[in-house]
Amino acid sequence: MFRKFKSLGKSNEFGYSYDSQQWDSRAPIESTFRVFHNYGDGLTAHSPDWSAQLEQLADFLMSLAEAMRGDDELAQALVFTFARRPSLKEIEFAASVIYKGHEEKDWLKSRRWFSAKELKVSKAPSKEHDKRYEEVCEVHDGSPNSIFRILIGEYSSGLVKYLYADAIRDWVLAQDRDGMYMPLTAEFLKWTDDRDTARQLRDAFEACKNVTESYRLRMATESAIENYRRMTAPKPEPEPAPQQEPQAAPEEAA
Repeated sequence: MFRKFKSLGKSNEFGYSYDSQQWDSRAPIESTFRVFHNYGDGLTAHSPDWSAQLEQLADFLMSLAEAMRGDDELAQALVFTFARRPSLKEIEFAASVIYKGHEEKDWLKSRRWFSAKELKVSKAPSKEHDKRYEEVCEVHDGSPNSIFRILIGEYSSGLVKYLYADAIRDWVLAQDRDGMYMPLTAEFLKWTDDRDTARQLRDAFEACKNVTESYRLRMATESAIENYRRMTAPKPEPEPAPQQEPQAAPEEAA
């Protein structure tokens, strides 16, 4: 899918697009989020496009949310994109992976391995050579940084990193633990140390998530209503069976 859409805040400088066919291993946020110079000429591209950079991200996302509000096909294409986040079970598992080697006298017996995919912790020495498992180390302390380190994939895009960190922050804010703290998501990722910029990014991500989720819920509601209509629709009356013509009486013998 390819869609161009206007910038809300920088319309005299940039135009934006979503291009599902784009791939850029160096994209800091998401390959499919594209920017081009328009020099004040609407949606006419006056330069090759490039993947959205961090300094354009808040305006890009808010502009994308506005575009999706009037384009169901675009919203549908991005439902999964903004729904990617770890489950509560995954976050709680990652928070439970805590290094305790310093409490053990025998270091070898204290070694443990964990699998973020299987949500398991094991003391079995065989796990050292199991590629699904990693060793529990001193960096694993149950903190937001530790949780993020465990859950995020090695080659995750900037977009996925934000969505995962944001889910972890939601979990942290719901905890009642002394000393448990996590800054705004963009600050946590070290994308910015400016609080206002971090808030703008938070609001822009929320806008996109809200639009795509509202589309998903609307489609689910329409499907439920249509199913109910089919179930409660009056059943057609059965057609009467065809009447057989009476047989003629046999002729009497002469």
